[in-house]
Amino acid sequence: MDQARRLAAEFAQSDAFRDLVINGIAPDGSVDWPAAGIVRALREAADQLAVDEWTPVATAGRWIAERYPDQLPAKYGCSSWRQVVHESRLFELRYREVNGQRAAWYRPKET
Repeated sequence: MDQARRLAAEFAQSDAFRDLVINGIAPDGSVDWPAAGIVRALREAADQLAVDEWTPVATAGRWIAERYPDQLPAKYGCSSWRQVVHESRLFELRYREVNGQRAAWYRPKET
């Protein structure tokens, strides 16, 4: 019983436990997107930055990096913020022409 208690306490203090509970990342690397910390950060960024319900993905990424530096796409197996938005399947993604450049915008899907 003491050994089980000790092992449970060690696991509760591990990075794997933190990733599972806070970030929604299982030990096998799979992501529970609705529970992911990066999704919570994207929702918060959308609440703060949205213009007519839509938020520029790049702007949200910079906003999150300033406030939650541990919430980066690479942690979730993604190469970009746009990929996180796409892979999570919890947001709508649209492209707009802004100053002659194609830019990705997102908004949370209606539940």
